Amino acid sequence: MKCSEIEGISSMGITNMLYGLFDGFDYSDAIHKSKEIFIIQEQNNDLYCKLLDIVREVKGYPKHDHDVTEH
Repeated sequence: MKCSEIEGISSMGITNMLYGLFDGFDYSDAIHKSKEIFIIQEQNNDLYCKLLDIVREVKGYPKHDHDVTEH
């Protein structure tokens, strides 16, 4: 089951934040605090646990206060 198949989830909410993670934006705190994460937990606990695993992984990445991208 995908987030888009959960009733009450917006394509511009948690789904968009998950795509943003792959674009390099750290939405881990926003995902963890999102009201949609609780909707997912109620409807599909397995998906909820997988999303929390992703959030934990991203939170463990090193953080920088400047652009470290090599061009």
